[in-house]
Amino acid sequence: MRADRVASDTLCTIYIGVADDQLVWTSAGFVASPRSACDTARQMASYVISNLPPLR
Repeated sequence: MRADRVASDTLCTIYIGVADDQLVWTSAGFVASPRSACDTARQMASYVISNLPPLR
C-alpha cells in the first residue's frame, strides 16, 4: 500500500502491514535528483520486509 499526503515524485511514503497489529513504513525524498522517491521507498521496504524474522 502506498500512502502520501501529497502525490509527488520527490516525496513518497509506503506503509506495509506485516501483522494484525504491526506495520512498517519507509519514506524517501529527493529535492534535486532525477531518482523517483517512490522507487527508492519501494526498494527500502522490500529490503526491510525480506529481513524480518518470521511471525510466531
